[in-house]
Amino acid sequence: PRFLAPNARIANRYKANGFLDVSSIYSWLYAGRPTVIENGKAQYPMSHDPVDSSRDVFIIFDAHLLGDELFEMETTVYGSGYILRDLLDSLRGMKAGADDQPALEFQELPKLLLVGDPYQLTRGGRDKSLLGCQLFEQHKIGVAKAELNSQDRDELAPIERLDFQKILIAQLKSHKFVQLPVCQQGTIKTIGKGESTDNIATALLQWPRRTAYLCATNEAAQTVNRGI
Repeated sequence: PRFLAPNARIANRYKANGFLDVSSIYSWLYAGRPTVIENGKAQYPMSHDPVDSSRDVFIIFDAHLLGDELFEMETTVYGSGYILRDLLDSLRGMKAGADDQPALEFQELPKLLLVGDPYQLTRGGRDKSLLGCQLFEQHKIGVAKAELNSQDRDELAPIERLDFQKILIAQLKSHKFVQLPVCQQGTIKTIGKGESTDNIATALLQWPRRTAYLCATNEAAQTVNRGI
């Protein structure tokens, strides 16, 4: 297996949890130094270790944080700027920016296992997300999708939080988000328009950090659902 993560920070998090050989997709896919400067931007070409399509399996963590939209910084550009196309092209033995090749479905590619959370916010458009697999489907590359809908609970599991998340996810899946789950700590409050909003904003910005879910009360819920 070859473990990849969307960036170095996430790669280091997985290393701390026992996956010692996780690389940032940028550090694996692109050269460590730029080759040319174009329009004031350093160009990093694709460059990585050889891939054995019959043996290598790529496991990409947090795949919902990778999207195939143009990404360029003020001073740097990696490959074509479209990281997922670069990844796919490199696994097919093509160079960045080369014309597409026909009969892609007959070319052997290594297997990829994408691990991510479809309910998290994506980077860029949802239709460009790696986890959605649209890029592979466009190129007629076979995809199998599976969703885990159970929770691991042991003696150290945060049971109250897991109960809260389970109900929340069920509402998201049904596209009906009318109320929050009942919080056992009793910290759900109804806020009238203009009541204590300044104090709430101040409290959220102070340490220790807190998380607040804001949702409409039932009078406005139908309008919200229709909008979603």
